[in-house]
Amino acid sequence: MKFTEDFLISIPSPIALVGNATSAEDLGVAIDNNASVIRFNNFEILGYERHVGRKTTVRCTTGWNDIAIRSPALEISPFTKDATESFHSETYTRRSGSTLLHAKIDIHDHSPNIKNPSTGFALIILFKILNIKIKLFGFDGFRTKNYYDVNRRLSTHATSELASILDMEHVLVYGEHNPFPKTVDFCREHHSHNKINKGLEIYKKLNLAHRNMRIIEFGAGNGDLGALLQRNGNHVLAIEACKFAFEQIPIQNKINGSHLKLLQIFEIYDLIVAFDVLEHMTENDIKVFLTESSRITRKIIFSISVTSSCSFGQNEARLQLTTKTSEWWHRLLAEFFHVDITQGFEPGQIIVTGQSLKLDYSSSSPEKLSVNKLFCLPEAYIQRHRPYYYEDTQQEITYQPDVYRIAAEVAENNSCNYLLDIGCGQARKLAPLGARFNIIGVDYLTNIQFCRDSYNLGIWIESNLEEIELLPIPKDVLSRTLIICADVLEHLVNPFPLVDQLLLLLKYAPGVLISTPDRSLTHGPEHLGPPPNQAHIREWNINELHNFFMKEGFKIKSLGHTRSDDKTNIIATALFLLTS
Repeated sequence: MKFTEDFLISIPSPIALVGNATSAEDLGVAIDNNASVIRFNNFEILGYERHVGRKTTVRCTTGWNDIAIRSPALEISPFTKDATESFHSETYTRRSGSTLLHAKIDIHDHSPNIKNPSTGFALIILFKILNIKIKLFGFDGFRTKNYYDVNRRLSTHATSELASILDMEHVLVYGEHNPFPKTVDFCREHHSHNKINKGLEIYKKLNLAHRNMRIIEFGAGNGDLGALLQRNGNHVLAIEACKFAFEQIPIQNKINGSHLKLLQIFEIYDLIVAFDVLEHMTENDIKVFLTESSRITRKIIFSISVTSSCSFGQNEARLQLTTKTSEWWHRLLAEFFHVDITQGFEPGQIIVTGQSLKLDYSSSSPEKLSVNKLFCLPEAYIQRHRPYYYEDTQQEITYQPDVYRIAAEVAENNSCNYLLDIGCGQARKLAPLGARFNIIGVDYLTNIQFCRDSYNLGIWIESNLEEIELLPIPKDVLSRTLIICADVLEHLVNPFPLVDQLLLLLKYAPGVLISTPDRSLTHGPEHLGPPPNQAHIREWNINELHNFFMKEGFKIKSLGHTRSDDKTNIIATALFLLTS
């Protein structure tokens, strides 16, 4: 790689840029769930993991004389080598021993209104030029001090950077940058008409009667609707940004906060409702809300005002921040949901219903299929909702000890000289095969970082397997590649992106070897979940998994069982060789 731009186009999406502003929310897990994470200058992680996460793909820095030496192999700068901001870069590279890539494009030509651009702003401009979408965390226009050094003086960079960033189409800003909660607090407390629960009124007019569902009510107001939904046997989570209203919500399962609270939710919900709420958010925050809602909820019901409101809050603050046409709303919502928009009950009101594109697991209608049927599991089976990241550390017991030996035999029988291990963990069973095969490992977070740091062989690709995109492997290489997916499926809340990618890879690759615990042999035929292993979401028996693979379009070349570990030697792990 010669320039910073070369690096930026090579890393997988989604991409998070983590600034150094102080955040009021714990966003560490949300940050680490991105495929690539870029941090800036003298960032710190130790002790701040809950707020900023722990994953780092690369550091972006100018190499100025106050930049701490971290000594990674590669770092990037968003400025050209001859830019004023790069004055100390040659000295820095001599001190650090690192390679510091510089930009080919001069970002100053693309941001003439910002005279002294920060490192973060300059990198955002580069991504804009490259037309790559990014998420921003810890960017607040220098309104707060660095999260790791509250005594540091405030930046000399322009606070107007944030306004410029919020106007960019390729950026989502995850942060609090408007006073809406305080404004609505004032209105709910001082204007009696704002104490009426509009959501309850609309819900009743729609003649809805949900039962036995997991429902989020966003913008819950005084909680009257949430209370009704709960009385009808639903599991309800109420989210309300305004303290005055939040304190009135009668149900126990409630969160006081904004749309950013959705980032801390990992359970899958059946429905999210938001009545007369979205138009009171900024366009950026609406997009963040929809992005996160489509990740955790299958269906939506919204009411939105498309005409301008004359309502004002404290200090004449306008309550309705986004006034757009129904066509605009349809275009935006269609990026995340299958949507249907109808006329509401008041002039200028629309009703939106829809179904998440991300959680549309099957071509069959989810209205007709339960979640368990999607996975070919018994109706009574209980799945775990919250994902636990599995860090593949060294253990005394070797699990599924024979899978990689079998993989090597299958590969040689099919004239393969490549092994592609999707979900390789720390590659302790894959790496020894590097003497006989070209090896490619795919994983993320600390697992893939361990592989890069520990092995001087192989190709290591970072990807979140629940958001996996087409892997950059040439067709001629795939034709000589056996794919391994060992001890992976049971860890994924949504395995369908991985399933889709395996089917695409199998257009050229001769086969994929998949192993996973056989639930009936491991825990007994009566076991119906959730899995005792906290890192497992669901477990199949061999017959259920056979039906699942057939439903998804695989051809089963062989199936059987293998040892689960080298301590008990129990043969209770299902092993499938699949083709397409």
